[in-house]
Amino acid sequence: MRSCAKAKTVKRVILTSSASSITRRPDLQGDGHVLDDESVSDVELLRAKKPPGWGYAVSKVLLEKAASRFAEEHGISLVTVCPVVTAGAAPATRVRTSVPNCLSLLSGDEAEFAVLRGIEALCGTIPLVHVDDVCRAEMFVAEAEAAAGKYLCCSVNTTILELARFLADKYPQSGDLLEKSRMCVSSVKLEREGFEYKYKTLDGMYDDMIEYGKALGILPKNVKAPKVFRRSFSQPKMPASGGVKTACVTGGNGYIASALVKMLMEKGYAVKTTVRNPDDKEKNSHLKGLQALGHLEILRADLDDEGSFDEAVAGCHYAFLVAAPVNLASQKPEAGTVKRVVLTSSAAAVVPSRQLPLKGSAGLVLDEETWPDVDYLVTNKPVTWGYCVSKVLLEKAACRFAMEHGINLVTVCPVVTVGAAPASKVHISVPASLSLLSGDEAALAVLKGAEALFGAVPMVDVDDLCRAEIFVAEREASSGRYVCCGLNTTVVELARFLAHKYPQYNVVKTDV
Repeated sequence: MRSCAKAKTVKRVILTSSASSITRRPDLQGDGHVLDDESVSDVELLRAKKPPGWGYAVSKVLLEKAASRFAEEHGISLVTVCPVVTAGAAPATRVRTSVPNCLSLLSGDEAEFAVLRGIEALCGTIPLVHVDDVCRAEMFVAEAEAAAGKYLCCSVNTTILELARFLADKYPQSGDLLEKSRMCVSSVKLEREGFEYKYKTLDGMYDDMIEYGKALGILPKNVKAPKVFRRSFSQPKMPASGGVKTACVTGGNGYIASALVKMLMEKGYAVKTTVRNPDDKEKNSHLKGLQALGHLEILRADLDDEGSFDEAVAGCHYAFLVAAPVNLASQKPEAGTVKRVVLTSSAAAVVPSRQLPLKGSAGLVLDEETWPDVDYLVTNKPVTWGYCVSKVLLEKAACRFAMEHGINLVTVCPVVTVGAAPASKVHISVPASLSLLSGDEAALAVLKGAEALFGAVPMVDVDDLCRAEIFVAEREASSGRYVCCGLNTTVVELARFLAHKYPQYNVVKTDV
């Protein structure tokens, strides 16, 4: 700019900045925000919080301000152009950032795809402009006499999901790269010991999810979709010659526990289940309905009430601890009564941390030997760190207690659990798995968070999970922990599947 000031012939200076000088603001919460030429990234916040890409954004803001001051002091006509993610061909034989970012869904470059995901997380969209349009815009503001100030250059707002669907349709030969999981949550141990999954495809897992979503109020009831019911009540099996076995299931009004209670009763078990308030008709209505299948006792128990689980556990062959957190000390079974305790943990206790870097980790397998680094999580506090830590501490505390008191403990770690269950209220996994159809942004964020955490969206059908829990309870040789996962998918693959199978729903797109 000093050279321009000296030249005396330059009518106008065009400064190419970046949309990074606009998008880093703390007030962009929720939907519907419009970023324009008046927006400015918050430098103080960026320096204090240091989010990804903060240094680049700060440099662009400071560059613009310094250029404006210099232009004003030296009488230079300055116009600034802030392009968004720039795509398209150019004469240059080497390019960085934006072009590799845009092609990462086809190239499979994990580092570049991470940048693209970061842009969407930051902006709530993938803003794009063609390099030809950037050049035309720069020439336009140079030649337009009235041009002044700053101009944001953006022609399209899209999302990774929309971009992936477009690329998959236009370049179907690249479908595998678009949909591949970066990591795989393995359930080999369960299968090696003889367990067989019934539902190992998205089609199987979702075949009655739509009606369940409607019943729960997650999906609109006025949208027609094929009705498939495969979880109807069945008559209990007759008990074997050894007589009726009794099982305890904690937290019977929960999603997984309700399905487990039903399956145990269908297998001929007498079941005791615990809830905080047996008189709450709204929360327990499904349990009343299950009593038609056979013997089901609904007992009051509270984790904060020492000894309140004693009655529920007494006389049981198996105890399924589904409610979390679990106060094991109040659930110590009497000697010779409970043969095995099955603790439902979570695959959040199997995710990698600094010991297993995500970058370039395509093909990494997560299994029962994988444990997060608790100290690292507590120190760095990544997304969902508290939940992961709680599950690890729960498992380890349960193992110590079991060893000290001679309890035969087996732990099951389910991944994202889907499918219909008797419970009339559900949290997290079902709304998340339906979020691409429902448009629930908070639930979709959970789904994306799962993909960021695992490098995939690992799923298991709730029926398979319940069958797995009963399998490890009844199998004498079962020991240790078991990961329960029917398939590994991605948000992109899930979006394509849902858009194809349920075209009457609009797969969610988010723009700023």
